[in-house]
Amino acid sequence: MIQTIIIRCDIFPGSGAGHIKRCLVLAQALAAVGFNPVFALDRDCGPLPIEVQFPIELVDGPFDLDGDAKAMKELARRLGARIVLGDSYRISEIWVKDLRSSGLDVVLIDDLGVGGQATLRIDYSPKPKRLQGSAINLLGPSYFITDSPTLSDRATPAKSVMLHAGGTGNFAAADQVYRAAATVARDKGLDVTWLCPNKLALAWLASSGLQTPSTKVISWQKWGNNLWSRYDIVVGPASTSLFEVILQGSLPVSFPISSTQSAKREVWLQLGHALHLEHKDVLSYEFAATVVDLAIEAFGPLRSQLTTYSQRLDGQGVERVVAAIAKIIDGKQPELADDAPPLAGIKACDLRDASKFLDARNAPNVCALSTNSHRVISWPEHLRWWLAETTERFVVESDLGPEAFFWHRPKVVNSQSYLIGGWFPAGGHPAFAAAIRLLDWQLDYCAGRYPDHIWVATINQENRAVLALNRRFGFVDADTNAREAVQQLFPGTSSEFVILQRKAQLS
Repeated sequence: MIQTIIIRCDIFPGSGAGHIKRCLVLAQALAAVGFNPVFALDRDCGPLPIEVQFPIELVDGPFDLDGDAKAMKELARRLGARIVLGDSYRISEIWVKDLRSSGLDVVLIDDLGVGGQATLRIDYSPKPKRLQGSAINLLGPSYFITDSPTLSDRATPAKSVMLHAGGTGNFAAADQVYRAAATVARDKGLDVTWLCPNKLALAWLASSGLQTPSTKVISWQKWGNNLWSRYDIVVGPASTSLFEVILQGSLPVSFPISSTQSAKREVWLQLGHALHLEHKDVLSYEFAATVVDLAIEAFGPLRSQLTTYSQRLDGQGVERVVAAIAKIIDGKQPELADDAPPLAGIKACDLRDASKFLDARNAPNVCALSTNSHRVISWPEHLRWWLAETTERFVVESDLGPEAFFWHRPKVVNSQSYLIGGWFPAGGHPAFAAAIRLLDWQLDYCAGRYPDHIWVATINQENRAVLALNRRFGFVDADTNAREAVQQLFPGTSSEFVILQRKAQLS
């Protein structure tokens, strides 16, 4: 029996093309297994940015939750449908509850976390929201809906950059980012291409002063699914296109340009994507320029990190979603591909830990006892340090999350091999139990790897607990050589700090 499924999709002036694009991809996959998709669109949706080859029912406006839910119920009765799939930022819990109470199954692409009472909710963000409610949850990038090919990343230096603002073409929403990106790319000799889908975008670019004789401008691409693969670096909003850029082997620089786009860098790091600007960063030309410069300079390593940590984003999400919907129709429980939580213990950090690590480094209680108490480490600076291969970083994990971070690296001064390191409690709170664990583990670990090195530690004299802890583990007052080397090991060390040393491997 052919099942009709109504797809209530956002597409209206100013909404962009992301919703209709992923709904069309999903509709095509549903049709391939015997469903009959019918699109429900606003009557004033205007010209569609892509061709929809399925029946379209027009819904009168203006949109309101009660009226739209009533329209979906009437449409379902008329078409004999038992499933309504929602992909709209205007939908709320009220809409879901109303349709469910009438006996309809509701499938929700749930970017905003309102689908706890849906039949099935899909949140393919790198760190999806887990909600209270009866919904079956399809969570994480394994469920990203796309027809994008999965292509190999390129190892060559970056030679080209694409700048876009999604289907709205609203470059003005991140004016400083686009100006910085275009200028840095041009100065570094990269080919620069702008994607301008409408007159608004063309007008902004024409008045920006950023066009040069070599600048390329292309219009909206209605056809093809591998646009991003033509460019090494893609600068644009943190939307559906960002996932596609990763899939197609390019390196993204992203940022939020609307309240519905994921803003936190820590979220995107779960896919190995390190070049994301948060809301406060979007206003800073200097910050954006530093990030784009880093994208060009460290293109190979950064793209490699994406390849390593985005394996859950495999392009097969639409098949998994369709299979889950089919299971629901048959009254069965879908198979889920949720991620397992991290194991407790001490583990090596990777890029996915970098944002929380920086938060710990910049915590007020840590900065107050550092050699430069007024210095706040920026994300680009931290990321450069993170990419340095000589530093090893670790985290102490509990069942509730990270407790403390620590690091160490070798350094040679005046022909003597030293070890330096540091640790920071997570969450801005003391973590002395974790400190004892990590210091015991770290000293034992380094004794085997660096037996001929000498540990040097600089500790604020007011930090009596840490001073006592280090002395408990065999640190003693530094000798003349270590004191002379300390300005190269820990620049900015003043008389407020006690300098200690210890052989890495005790006799």
